[in-house]
Amino acid sequence: MELKPLVVVTSQVSTDALAMLGEFAQIRQLNAPSEEQLVDAVITADALLNKDAATQINERVLKAGKGLRIVARHGAGYDNVDISAATRLGIVITNTPGSNADAVAEFAITLILALARNLVRAHCSVINGEWARNRLTGMGVAGKTLGVMGLGTIGRRVAALARGLGMRTICYDPYMQLQPPPEIEAAESLEDLLAKSDFVSIHTALTSETRGLINRDRLKLMRSTAFLINNARGPIVDEGALAEALREGWIAGAALDVFNSEPLDASSPLRQLNNVILTPHLSGTTHEALQQTAIAAVEEIRRVLGGQRPLHILNPEVLDSVLYRRSY
Repeated sequence: MELKPLVVVTSQVSTDALAMLGEFAQIRQLNAPSEEQLVDAVITADALLNKDAATQINERVLKAGKGLRIVARHGAGYDNVDISAATRLGIVITNTPGSNADAVAEFAITLILALARNLVRAHCSVINGEWARNRLTGMGVAGKTLGVMGLGTIGRRVAALARGLGMRTICYDPYMQLQPPPEIEAAESLEDLLAKSDFVSIHTALTSETRGLINRDRLKLMRSTAFLINNARGPIVDEGALAEALREGWIAGAALDVFNSEPLDASSPLRQLNNVILTPHLSGTTHEALQQTAIAAVEEIRRVLGGQRPLHILNPEVLDSVLYRRSY
């Protein structure tokens, strides 16, 4: 009897997805492995399912996987994977864009409302025995302008939800695949969007062009009454510059679900501020989204190991050579 292919899973995924994976593969389950543990695990692996963005799938890991055919990312982001090395080594990289889009978009709107109504500060005041009703009066969002950076699946969903709250929406995305719907105004530039918006919500991928995109100069373009929301990727925002902007009142507040390094360092100046909401990378982690995303990643593994084209491949130039290898 032919052995099933081996799939290494780098952290816990939904039980339904694991059951589906077990139908056609052996599973080696890890939990936030070190580089050494991951190198050891992939030596005999045919596929790698990577959920934790903190786990680096670097060239050393990829080279160790002599029989590795696919790295399937659990989620849309892939900045922890060395795509160039994978392409040189003939390994398919896939992701699952859109599988958690509703969850991420809903969380962005949650953060917008929490900032507008001082929700976290109000909660803390009551816990501390205060009743600061007058001091914590918030603002409504109807009629306010939301600037959406990045108009992909998530950005469009955020804009649609915001319009349901009566917000005006403008966008900036130099790489957008489709024209924005008529109800979303296209900003002339990022600087134009920052200057016009009451809330700025980031939904771009992390690339060499977007790393540090929201820096000191751009934060100074925002209104002093404006708020910044980031639940995309931490390094898009210069955290030192943001802390300065929040301390000095360049902007009114911010909400961050992602950071330059995770967990957020205990010494981060952001922890000392009362006009910022900090959450531990929760945006895409509803029960429904986690299950949908894990199943989508497993299905991509099954396609590639079965000699079929995956739906979302990040390096299509390697596909033919991979699919011509032995299928299971």
